[in-house]
Amino acid sequence: MAISTTFSEEDSIHKVEYLASDINTSSVTLFPSRAQVRREIKAVQLKHGTNQITIVGLSQTLDPDSIRVESNGSATVTNLEVEEVPNRQLFDEVYPQIESESESESDDNEESDDEVKPESSHLTAAQHALYQLKDKLDMARDGVCNAERRLEILEDISKLGNRKAPDFIQITLDHYKEQRAKACQDMVENRKLVTELTKDVAKAEKKVNKLQSEEDKKNEKKNKAKAKAKKEKEKKKALKDRVKGEARRERARLRREQERFWPLKVYSVCITLEVAAFTPASSRRGSTASDIDISVVSAADVHDDVEKTASVESDLVFSYVTSSAYWVPNYDLQLSTTNASASLFFDAMLTNQTSETWKNCKITLSTSQATFSALDDKIPTLQPWRIGITSGYVGRRDDDRITWSREEMVATHRAKNQAKNQAVMLQAENSAFNSTKMKTKKITSNIANSFQQSAFASYAVPPPPPTAPVVTQRASSLFGGQSTGFGNTSGAAVTSGGLFGSVTPAAPAGGQFGSRAAEREAIVEPESVQEAEVEKPSNDEDAIYDASLMEETGLTTTYDLPGLKTLAPKYNGSKQRVARIPFSNVVFSHTVVAKYKAVAYLNAKLKNSSKVALLKGNASLTLDGTFMGKTSLPRCSSGESFNLSLGIDPAIKVTYAKPEVHRTSSGLFSKEDSAVYIRTITLHNTRAVGGRAVDLLVQDQVPVSEDERLRVELLYPRGLVVDNHNGVVTGAADKEGQSKDDGNWGKAIAKLKKEGRLSWDVSLNAGKAAKLTLEYSVSMPGGHSAYEVM
Repeated sequence: MAISTTFSEEDSIHKVEYLASDINTSSVTLFPSRAQVRREIKAVQLKHGTNQITIVGLSQTLDPDSIRVESNGSATVTNLEVEEVPNRQLFDEVYPQIESESESESDDNEESDDEVKPESSHLTAAQHALYQLKDKLDMARDGVCNAERRLEILEDISKLGNRKAPDFIQITLDHYKEQRAKACQDMVENRKLVTELTKDVAKAEKKVNKLQSEEDKKNEKKNKAKAKAKKEKEKKKALKDRVKGEARRERARLRREQERFWPLKVYSVCITLEVAAFTPASSRRGSTASDIDISVVSAADVHDDVEKTASVESDLVFSYVTSSAYWVPNYDLQLSTTNASASLFFDAMLTNQTSETWKNCKITLSTSQATFSALDDKIPTLQPWRIGITSGYVGRRDDDRITWSREEMVATHRAKNQAKNQAVMLQAENSAFNSTKMKTKKITSNIANSFQQSAFASYAVPPPPPTAPVVTQRASSLFGGQSTGFGNTSGAAVTSGGLFGSVTPAAPAGGQFGSRAAEREAIVEPESVQEAEVEKPSNDEDAIYDASLMEETGLTTTYDLPGLKTLAPKYNGSKQRVARIPFSNVVFSHTVVAKYKAVAYLNAKLKNSSKVALLKGNASLTLDGTFMGKTSLPRCSSGESFNLSLGIDPAIKVTYAKPEVHRTSSGLFSKEDSAVYIRTITLHNTRAVGGRAVDLLVQDQVPVSEDERLRVELLYPRGLVVDNHNGVVTGAADKEGQSKDDGNWGKAIAKLKKEGRLSWDVSLNAGKAAKLTLEYSVSMPGGHSAYEVM
């Protein structure tokens, strides 16, 4: 959203303000340590005269010196200012709180456990008949009781009669007889009815109980099904509640992450553009002009043109470089020993730890380490290296004193310290971008007016004060000149700066003569700074993953990821597949140094036959479908090979027997003591018979004499010559591994190297065992003993 403000004619400045979050991000180029962001502002409404375009909300991690503005219209960029301002946006407006869904569920449709269950019609009819019979039985029993009570009343009345009446006895007897007969009849009838009804009630109860039992069985099945359904419903409800809880926790985690990346202060970039009220004559129809001629038009024509073009529309491209956004290579290497092949999946881990979100943009990966554009680093000039001679020794030995020049040591120390400082600065920059306090920085550039031009804001920085010259050759000859004939390697001592201001030094490499002095002087070794060398993979048309496009330009290689992607600020990067590289003819071998540990180390040698140069990075290793763990993949250019250690192979059993010693004495006048030492190495390939043979490099050694009176002689294997590449065939089948006359165990070729080192190139068939024997003698004058020189 753009906010436009027009001032009075006295100020005559047309201002437009944009939020960085509202500006479209067209592309992002990720480097191994930084990122270049390219944004586009379409259809910017400009007016004749001075216009100010302000972009607010840029991350503090951007490099102000890298800001670049391009315009496709007639506007001319005359000024560019960068300053730090408080973040005016509200966190809750940018990231509104997501309303959680109502967790209450309606229970209207749920069946209640207390709901009256419908009964069958037969059971209902039987129960109704039983109730009627019970009512009749109660009435019959009441009739019996009534008759008995009447009889009792008659007895009482007969006792209360008037005895003086003449006819009292006769009347009493007649009345008593009549009433008693009637009461007895009622009692007998009711008792008979009670007996009959009792039997009927018993039958009805039995029928009702039977029907009730059947109904209970049916209800029991229904209750079980209902309980099961209720349990399933409760299980689903618990699962739903758990999912809702996880969603709430995930929303809380995302909100905490958004709060961490929320900037308290942001960068504001103010771009000043000038739009001329007059157009060049060549833009008018029917006019002609040279490079310097300008046609003069009348005031009326100018007024008409101004009226027609009161508002000028222009597109701006705004780009800058930021730290805290980068990509690193990540590999998944799958090895197969059965067909000696491998597949390498080349992935890119994209990381954005700035405060900006780049939505729906094109992502490009670049292998440039930004080490080729240190414009401030001048090519050093070799200073004269003069040496003299003095009597006696002063400090170090003469050959040590003239190994390195004073300028070389100063430059080497400077490179080491510069590398350390750069690492500290990078770490501080990534960890404290919210609390960084930077002063307002204004960059002004006057650009010559042209009809269409690009205005760049990466202005030159004043050169630093001159530093001591750096010598690029470490080794020297006896006459003080530079020597290149004894294996000395010249190392580039020029410290090269980053492509966008970062500096990565490279220390000089040492030769043969400077190795000991380097240890004594604790000068940085070349390996300590070679990690920052530029990685530049090349293309492989067959191996590149179908979804990514690769382009090699000069010293860098770029990968265009497919589609449009969104990179939001987060600590964990997102993985993107870049390429799949197949390897054939992978050489698997074993190395055995039984003298130190009786095991066989498995190694794999892979040749990069593709055009893609592999960058150094972490790799997940899988061997024959089994995950082995994580390892580090070295840098490997196209056409080169690299080795990987795969750990100990338990299928190869190694035995290193204790030494056998045979001592003898000889000589008549001058005695000489000698001893013969025998060492035996047993190798057993326990893989199933019929499998492939394994190649092993077995290493051992014999002692080297430092005294001419102490003689060491190699007795077996016989015929070995130092550095003879042909070697001597040796080895024998081991009796424990197979039968004595079985000679199809494989082969072994022994070679002798300098410093008493021996090696056997062994090819051991599956299921076979071999024995390698080393025999040597040590002779010395009588009365002396040998000891190990420390």
